[in-house]
Amino acid sequence: MRALEQELDRTFPAIKKQIDSLDESDILIINKDAQAWSIELDPLVEPMITQLVMITLKQACEQLINTYDTMISTCYYGKLFGIGIEQDLVLLYAHNDPQCLDLIKQELNTILHGFFIDHASVVLMSEDEFRKRINMADKFALGIMRAQGNSK
Repeated sequence: MRALEQELDRTFPAIKKQIDSLDESDILIINKDAQAWSIELDPLVEPMITQLVMITLKQACEQLINTYDTMISTCYYGKLFGIGIEQDLVLLYAHNDPQCLDLIKQELNTILHGFFIDHASVVLMSEDEFRKRINMADKFALGIMRAQGNSK
């Protein structure tokens, strides 16, 4: 207990100083209540920070795609990126290599978790299957094509 008391004397002022610095930054709003404090993002800054985070996420996905450019032929960004399709990300692949696909899934999962995204709708599909779906006027494939046309 004494060790904890000594630790509090040392760390509490440092934490308070960090909170005061955040409060002065005008990016965060610190709600100080007698019993609890809460930290919120300033509503005026939130869209800019969200956009910056999404650009960074997209760049991380692009790096993954470039790493596996012989495998991944096309990437469609979706709902997570503000594009009007139900899925968050659709990756079309040229070659069906199960080990490589598993590696891509693992690395994509790592990227998403790095951005604190626990649930994302990601579709991996062969190019041939996607073309067949377009030819059959499949709702999924046509929805992606329509959304991509609208987002350009």
